[in-house]
Amino acid sequence: MLCERALADNVRKARFGNYLNEPDEGLYWRLDYRADDGTDWKVDMWLLRRSHPRPCAAHLVEPLRAVLTPETRRAILELKSLIQTGSIPRCPSIDVYRAVLDGGIRSSSNLLEWLESHPRDGLTFWKPGEAP
Repeated sequence: MLCERALADNVRKARFGNYLNEPDEGLYWRLDYRADDGTDWKVDMWLLRRSHPRPCAAHLVEPLRAVLTPETRRAILELKSLIQTGSIPRCPSIDVYRAVLDGGIRSSSNLLEWLESHPRDGLTFWKPGEAP
């Protein structure tokens, strides 16, 4: 099924990585997709075993839905857009979520300062609304 998706007209690039013997312990697919309106999307997909001991993005969906407001959603999307265009250095999405939701960050300059003062060691089990 993923191979079929990789052949879709708007898919510009497809990647696969076998990280079963790495810290992520999973199989990874990435599709770079350009929508008809010219918007570029990066779609990351992981296949992990049920007993995977690491954090999983699926565990963030409901907690994020519960706390996102139109303002925080807009701030996250604007910061991620700046990252995508190269206006600010790349960082994991989880760090943008942490900065906006826990740190009240709304601008790129404040994001960079916040990330420097709130480093993260590797993978994180962070969820919005939980004490660190």
